[in-house]
Amino acid sequence: MATIVVEIPDVDPSIINSDPGIMGGQPVFPGTRVPVQLLLDELKEGASLVTFLRDYPTVDKDKLFQALDHVFARTIGPPDDDDGTDPF
Repeated sequence: MATIVVEIPDVDPSIINSDPGIMGGQPVFPGTRVPVQLLLDELKEGASLVTFLRDYPTVDKDKLFQALDHVFARTIGPPDDDDGTDPF
């Protein structure tokens, strides 16, 4: 399966940090060396958030959800507000 690669522009570094000195500048969860890309790849492969958090205990649960909110808002846009077009 192909890897989902997401550019993560304009993000608060307290949610997703990108520093050339950490993991070659890959976007990571703050205070860790865990790339956000790893989360996206594992979710694509069917892993649950519970499993990810168990496997990577240095990732803060609140930061994980904030990062997902940021990535989804940049890739699929904000949710529609009850206009009948949102399939979810």
